[in-house]
Amino acid sequence: MDSSQGIRTDTFLGVGIFLVVLPALFVFARLAGNIKLRRGLRIADWLSILAIILLAGTLVNFMLIVNALADPAVSIFYLLQLVAASGPVAASTTWVCKAPILFLYVQIFGIKRWMRMASYATLVITFFYLLGWNIWLLYKNVPRIDQITPEFLVDSSYAGSVAGVASGAMGLAADVVIFILPFPVIGSLQLPMHKKIGLAIVFLTGLLAVVASAVGVYFKYLSLSGTSTDIKGAMILTIIELSIAIIVGCVPAASTFWTTIVVQSALYSRISTALSLISLTRSNRSRHTQGVEAGSNVSAEYINVDGRQYDASDDGRSTGKSMGSYRATTNVVPLRDIRTSEV
Repeated sequence: MDSSQGIRTDTFLGVGIFLVVLPALFVFARLAGNIKLRRGLRIADWLSILAIILLAGTLVNFMLIVNALADPAVSIFYLLQLVAASGPVAASTTWVCKAPILFLYVQIFGIKRWMRMASYATLVITFFYLLGWNIWLLYKNVPRIDQITPEFLVDSSYAGSVAGVASGAMGLAADVVIFILPFPVIGSLQLPMHKKIGLAIVFLTGLLAVVASAVGVYFKYLSLSGTSTDIKGAMILTIIELSIAIIVGCVPAASTFWTTIVVQSALYSRISTALSLISLTRSNRSRHTQGVEAGSNVSAEYINVDGRQYDASDDGRSTGKSMGSYRATTNVVPLRDIRTSEV
């Protein structure tokens, strides 16, 4: 992979930090909402905390690799250590970020036995699959000073590419399963249609993770085949996939945080009141302006002759609506009915 082209390093760092901070805010909302509602945390909540820590660690590891590749003074041994650590770190982060979604399915849809079985099976299969590949990767990649030969470098690079494609394929399969699982249950729920649609939209955001995972696997496959690719682009796709997984798992609890904490806070009440006053003031000003304009238009439609007011329109119909209250005290006559003697 080529680190000298594609995304700029400062852009890579800025996007990466944003993709860590955003899910961290959702995790904070999740924890606050669940503590308020249940007075405690469950295993999925603790996994969400660990997911943010590992996501930040993955970004740090990626940034160190990018800087090492750009610095000609960095030793090969140090770079190999970073690369060897990146596989297990990314794999651990992948499992921990996606596990809370599956625990969420068990919590919400656990009444369906097949949903519980599918969720737990996905957790177990992905865990042991990623664990097995990364044990093999560590065996192949962990360097020793006396081991750094051209043959070792080639073998290590190839092993990393193979493990990357294998782990990425499993991550993609897990994303597809996680994306598909809730929809059969949502369709059978006894809920109003608009609530079903809202619930489906929440889980449809997982489609973004599927797309990011698929593109990431494509990049890894290109690397395995020997094609030069943008390493920072592939890393960002990995961060996006994991960030979306954390957010999807936190959305229901974040909604609880909004309704039980934010909406009931004094600050929210003051902001709502201020916005209502601003809206009311603008509405009153608009009505006043329209009234002034209407008054100007009406007065221009009449002429006075010998102390009497006459409609300036041809037949007097234009005053039927705007001058209804004024006609009670004024004699209004179309101009065509005015006799010469009156003028």
